[in-house]
Amino acid sequence: MRFEHDVPDLEAMKTLAQRIARVLRPGDVLGLDGPMGAGKTTFVRMMMESLGVEAGAVSSPTFVVAAEYPYLGGVAIHIDAYRLGSGAELEGTGWDDRRGEEVVVIEWAARVEEVLPAESARVWIEPTGETSRRVRFDLPESWDSREGCGALIRGDTICPVTGVPVSGENPHWPFADERARWADLYRWFSGQHVLSRRVDASGEADVGN
Repeated sequence: MRFEHDVPDLEAMKTLAQRIARVLRPGDVLGLDGPMGAGKTTFVRMMMESLGVEAGAVSSPTFVVAAEYPYLGGVAIHIDAYRLGSGAELEGTGWDDRRGEEVVVIEWAARVEEVLPAESARVWIEPTGETSRRVRFDLPESWDSREGCGALIRGDTICPVTGVPVSGENPHWPFADERARWADLYRWFSGQHVLSRRVDASGEADVGN
């Protein structure tokens, strides 16, 4: 299944990462490619945190090749193949022995393409501007029946309260339902929402220079 999404900024990229995290299952291998500075590690960090990995724990594993992160559903392995010369070097890490039990995400996957499983998912990140990106997907057909896959393909919004995908046709968009809308409103009245920018007397946000 091949499709792509254009994302304008980091917030939109985070939403996309949340969508694919909902589709991942233990045993999956996801290969990630794109030029240096495209945001591959940032995308991985967003996915891992969506899985339940501790915020801030994920960094580029370039110098150790692979890093493991526990999350509620198991363990995720983050591999950076940038310094590997071939797939044989990756096999030397023993990653394939545990692949059936864990989610594996590989940056610079094209460098070790010959050892990737046939059912691997592939993602390419292409910079289109300072913060904008085009993200292309090639997912196994077997993923089509998974919960959340349709939302990933369509690009549905993620409800800020429940974390579930919300179609643009939902009358409560961007919320999943009326209950989620009221829960979000309660957060505002109770002071749980915090503005990241100052607001002046006119109600306009101060964005600075």
